[in-house]
Amino acid sequence: MTTDSFHLSLLERAIAASSSSIVIADASLPETPIIYCNPAFEKLTGYTREEVLGRNCRFLQGPDTDRAELDRLRSSLRSGTEVKVILKNYRKDKTHFWNELTVSPVLDGEGKLTHFIGVQNDITQRVAAETAREESEERLRAIASATPIPTIVTRRCDSAILYANSAFGKTFGLSSDKLVGSKKKLDFYANASDRRQLLELVKQHGFSDSDRICLKKANGSFFWVKMSMRAINFKGEAAILSAFYDITDRVEAETALRQSEARLQKLAANVPGMIYQFQLAADGTLSFPYVSSGCRELYELEPEVLENSAIPAIEIVHPDDAPSFQETVAISAKTLDPWRWEGRLVFPGDRIKWISGASRPELSEKGDIIWDGLLIDISDRKQAESALQQSEARFQKMAANLPGMIYQYLLHPDGSNQFIYVSPGCWELYELSAEKVQKNSNLMWSLVHSEDLQPMLESLTICGENLQPWKYEGRIVTRSGKLKWIRAIARPELQPGGEILWEGVTIDISDRKLAEIALGESKVALEQANQELEKRVLERTEALQKSKKMLWLVIDNIPQLIAWKNRDSVYLGGNKNFATIAGLNHPTEIAGLTDCDMPWKPEETEFFRDCDRRIMATNTPEYHIIEPQMQADGTQRWMDANKIPLHDNYGNVVGILCTLEDITDRLSLEAKVRASEELFRKIFEDAPIGIYLANLDDNQLVRVNKTYCEMLQYTAAELLGKTFIEIGHPDDRQNNLQLAAALNRGEIPSYQIEIRHISATGKTVWVNVTATLIRDGEGKPIYNLGMIENITNRKISAAALQASESQLRKQAAQLQEAYEQLQHTQIQLIQSEKMSSLGQMVAGIAHEINNPANFINGNISHANIYFNDLIELLNLYQYYYPSPAQQITETLKQVEFDFLKEDLPRMLNSMKVGVERISDIVLSLRNFSRLDQSEIKLADLHEGIESTLLIVQHRLHKGIKEKQIEIIKDYGNLSKINCCAGQLNQVFLNIISNAIDAVENHNKPRTIVIRTEMKKAGLNNSKSNVGECDRAVICIADSGPGMTEDVCKRLFDPFFTTKPVGSGTGLGLSISHQIVVEKHKGSLRCISAPGQGAEFWIEIPV
Repeated sequence: MTTDSFHLSLLERAIAASSSSIVIADASLPETPIIYCNPAFEKLTGYTREEVLGRNCRFLQGPDTDRAELDRLRSSLRSGTEVKVILKNYRKDKTHFWNELTVSPVLDGEGKLTHFIGVQNDITQRVAAETAREESEERLRAIASATPIPTIVTRRCDSAILYANSAFGKTFGLSSDKLVGSKKKLDFYANASDRRQLLELVKQHGFSDSDRICLKKANGSFFWVKMSMRAINFKGEAAILSAFYDITDRVEAETALRQSEARLQKLAANVPGMIYQFQLAADGTLSFPYVSSGCRELYELEPEVLENSAIPAIEIVHPDDAPSFQETVAISAKTLDPWRWEGRLVFPGDRIKWISGASRPELSEKGDIIWDGLLIDISDRKQAESALQQSEARFQKMAANLPGMIYQYLLHPDGSNQFIYVSPGCWELYELSAEKVQKNSNLMWSLVHSEDLQPMLESLTICGENLQPWKYEGRIVTRSGKLKWIRAIARPELQPGGEILWEGVTIDISDRKLAEIALGESKVALEQANQELEKRVLERTEALQKSKKMLWLVIDNIPQLIAWKNRDSVYLGGNKNFATIAGLNHPTEIAGLTDCDMPWKPEETEFFRDCDRRIMATNTPEYHIIEPQMQADGTQRWMDANKIPLHDNYGNVVGILCTLEDITDRLSLEAKVRASEELFRKIFEDAPIGIYLANLDDNQLVRVNKTYCEMLQYTAAELLGKTFIEIGHPDDRQNNLQLAAALNRGEIPSYQIEIRHISATGKTVWVNVTATLIRDGEGKPIYNLGMIENITNRKISAAALQASESQLRKQAAQLQEAYEQLQHTQIQLIQSEKMSSLGQMVAGIAHEINNPANFINGNISHANIYFNDLIELLNLYQYYYPSPAQQITETLKQVEFDFLKEDLPRMLNSMKVGVERISDIVLSLRNFSRLDQSEIKLADLHEGIESTLLIVQHRLHKGIKEKQIEIIKDYGNLSKINCCAGQLNQVFLNIISNAIDAVENHNKPRTIVIRTEMKKAGLNNSKSNVGECDRAVICIADSGPGMTEDVCKRLFDPFFTTKPVGSGTGLGLSISHQIVVEKHKGSLRCISAPGQGAEFWIEIPV
């Protein structure tokens, strides 16, 4: 062997031994076919060398192979340049792998492109790792971007920002995108020492946590956070991951709570009265858990005395007021409604104090009832009220006994007028009730004599201008037709709002007028009497003025704030307390001002004006309006306001009266209680769906709303104490209990389920339950909250719809059956035509192959004889010429003569075996096609089976020995039968091919067993005499993975297949079933189970 030959041989062995997959393609031929592949390529792709040679490498590509990489590859092939690409390729078993392909051009001595060599490496694991890493990083980035927790990653060495999520930028008022990559250090610590301390902890321990630290935003504002820092590796760099939890609200709330507690203590010490907590224990014991220092002034006792025992406070209640005290406390305890009471306390020496109490009860978890409230001394108010009542009674008695009518007449700037007060003498004088005149002043004017009306109105107008006393005499005509002379005297007074108020008296002077006509001589005496009467009227008017002043004195001294406005929300007046909070020196300064002139905040002013407009527009009073009000001294107070529309004599709204009570202290004490009550009121009382609260430990219902009770026809008392699992349908309880347990453990944030509840009457109620957890201020779960929607009607509708769908489904099934029958007929016709064409093609191929095979077979024996003769001749030459010429010796070495003598006989023998194999295959093809047996004729089924096995022989013995498939034949004494042999051969081919598909990728053993026998119909025993048997039975069994019962049921349906897409049509077994059952009146069935392989039983009538 020459050196070049040796090197070439060594190169071939090196390529064959290479672990890299190597192929060589011919660049001079169309499609650049593969002319060489090494074993590594066969191992990588699953294809054998024979299956690869002559093909273009495109057969490894799939629909999802990267088009861009393929374009690069094709471009390099066209230009003859080297290229490296990464492609997603597919093996023979359809599994994919990532192929790193390097293609290099091969040039001949003249530089002409002749071949391409491709080196391929399987990088599937590397691609999978890179993909997993990219997906992981993407998921982490998505999670970090989506989380509301501000997060930032900084480089440890220089604190440069490597990553910041959007929550961080939003929190600090910065752009997260601009921060990343910036070399500018971000100092957001309010205290630089905090930063150094935290970084030192990270350096020592790898992490640091701070429960409370102050940070600084970009705009310079400060906020409090809980910070967690961790040392991490970020994209190969040592970094620190920092996460912030904003606790500013909690810190501010704690600060506000401390300040609130300090204010409460200060208020309790300075409030006029006694702040207290009164407790009624579950066992009936009474006590004061808390009493402010005001008890010293109110009860004349030290706080410790009342806190030790409530008896001293109860014993000094006036005996006449004790029953009402006990009754109001009992009602409040029973209904938990606010408690209000006014009564007297009796002290030594029979001293009396009037007190007013107000509190709100709350039921504790232990069953105790605690009232938080205020007691104030109202003795001064009671005395003022008593004095006012006495004064009013005296005035009413005087007005009722005076001759004539006393009145208050008010003229508004807009010309409207009304009688504010009219004494009972109105009826005697005008035959009109005082109430009607006060409601409608026109009734009074309508009785004025027509000749006197205009002069009277003119005199009133002049009096209103000069504000001088008004005197008038004139006639009226009563409703009964009586003519009377009257005299009216009044003093006008300009009011702060621009109104004019006349206070006066009108008397009947008819007798006087008659006396003047009849007794002119007694004029002087009459004038004296008249003067005396005027004097008495003035005295009464002065008394009325005193009563009015007393009324103002009372108004100015009551603790409430009082003010009144006109229709335009302009203040007409107010009491002393209102003037004080408005920063005015005297109540008279209030008139003419608006809310805009007051020290209220702008939003408070707008609220007050909107409220005024609403009340006057709807003519509806509003009581207990809780509203904020800024005081003149800058303090913010809360008011309990009552606002009532004011009317003129015609019922028209002319203004509004406001009474306000300062409830700032009470609201401060009741804030938490009110917030809690408001929450539960909205959730439980206003919800249109059922709602319950249940304990976490035992699922016991602790609160239910009205809707839930009505839904299940239980009372609230009947439901409380039960569990929401207990009232569920027995079949649904376990599932609901599991979900509730998972929710309570925090494994799921909430859950939704449709289940059945059993009502109190035993009726089934379908409900949609949405459950979640109620947490306290620290985030700790305390209750299970369930929202219940009644879906019974929906379920009934769904059942009706399901019944309708069932009927439509039956009709669709009938149509499907007709369609499938038509489809079967179509498939049979198509397949019949295809098999006919296939048979003709196979017969033609067999004929064309047979001729050259016969020629080769006929010449092999002659070639063998010629070869033996030549060898004999050469042996004689060697014997007689042992020392041949040098050139002959070298030629013998080059052709490896000794090896040639041994190998050529074996080669000729192999060729003979191959030709015989070709002859057998041709014979099998002819037998399989059976063009001469398209009609039913006697045929040997064993012959058809053998022909089929010969056709699929290449699939039984391919590749390494461990993957070969063993065929086990168990043939019985099978006689020839009348059949369509070509069609039955198709059945055998379909079933055996499916068996090969089932076992070739299955674990050992890989076997296919074919059994045949004769038997009599209706008998399972196959030992009957052949003459008695009327059915031929063929069983084809495989050791594959087997099939489920559902798959077996659909196995013979058209287009049903268990193979991957593109590997089967789903028609083979359907056609086989038609051939056996419909064509031959036999049977075809499959027996299989997962892991047990499959058996196909074919029975053909003899």
